[in-house]
Amino acid sequence: MMNRRTFTQTSLLAGAATPFFSSNLRAQSPSDDQPKQRQVCAFIKFIQTLSYDELGKTMVEAGFDGIEATVRKGGIIEPASAGEELPRLAEAMAKHGCKITLMATDINRADQALTEKVLRAAVAAGVKTYRTAYYQYD
Repeated sequence: MMNRRTFTQTSLLAGAATPFFSSNLRAQSPSDDQPKQRQVCAFIKFIQTLSYDELGKTMVEAGFDGIEATVRKGGIIEPASAGEELPRLAEAMAKHGCKITLMATDINRADQALTEKVLRAAVAAGVKTYRTAYYQYD
């Protein structure tokens, strides 16, 4: 019986094999006449138990250029250890020709306890984009 997680994993891997994810995709850069290569990244929550090295290798083999790293409670990196772990993850990804293109975080406000630490670690690791947590409404 197929559950939602198995379906998602299978769909992602099947999609990675299609020509859509080819590294030959090009986008025209608005600033010049040279074609700019598109980058395709994958959300890694369902495979975040892999080692950093295995993750980089798997993503490149699947045809991805980058990852959306989960830097939040229960993610591949816990916010408290972002300063030490984000550079390690970025280095492992770069070793395989992959990068952290986006971070999924628990950040919703600047005054949260680990916001500054996580964002400083992201800058140091070359991560320029992050996604905030969701707001809960009554």
